[in-house]
Amino acid sequence: MKSNYVPSMSVDKFENLWLCAFRQDNTEGALMKFDRLSNWSFYNSKNSGIAYGNQFSVTIDTNNVVWCFYNKLSKFDGTKWKIYDSTNSPLKASIAPEIFTDKHNNKWMGLNFYGLYKLENDSIWTIYNPANSGIGGAFITKIREDALGNFWINISSSGVCKFTLSNNSWQNWTPQNSNLISAYPWGLHIDKSNRKWIGFGNTETGIAELIDNLFVYYNPPIIEGGTSITDIQEDRFGNLWLSTGNG
Repeated sequence: MKSNYVPSMSVDKFENLWLCAFRQDNTEGALMKFDRLSNWSFYNSKNSGIAYGNQFSVTIDTNNVVWCFYNKLSKFDGTKWKIYDSTNSPLKASIAPEIFTDKHNNKWMGLNFYGLYKLENDSIWTIYNPANSGIGGAFITKIREDALGNFWINISSSGVCKFTLSNNSWQNWTPQNSNLISAYPWGLHIDKSNRKWIGFGNTETGIAELIDNLFVYYNPPIIEGGTSITDIQEDRFGNLWLSTGNG
């Protein structure tokens, strides 16, 4: 591996694992592809058309196209690369902690301090920020879609937000208007039963489930390895797996 810091990963339709290897020492990392056997592929600006080797987030869309972001958005269809930046899109040079593909193959990006960006049909952009919408903040850390088509958004230093696209309505949960303990949600998962799970960073809060507008907490010592929850995944048996600040 090119780095021991992997902020994002995604799985394509052939079960290949794509990982962002981000280097923090001013040298170039790589977007990595692993076939789960023994074969690794590395993509950086020297050997491919990717914008940068360092990447902070990656998603695979419904057409098995790879999208990754760091200062610029790179698209890879398996043969050709396309770059989106300020010259051909409204994107700002920024880290995007999250890229998410929804059920309609739209790409959603959370850009540090710039808000929520939606890319439709690879050409139509919509931007949501506190100045033009009801979103509760501009530092997006996670985006997920529930079974009803609502979007759930974690916002650092604010809380949790629900966006209903069909009627353009927003609901925000913050420590000021709810029993949300921490304003720093990080992990986010919608399970097979459409239950909402939130993990928290920089806190001893652990993990919570949102039930009828109330957060139900599962606190230490239930969680092993630390209580800063960076990601939440579900296996085929319905078990939740948590990644933490310590592993």
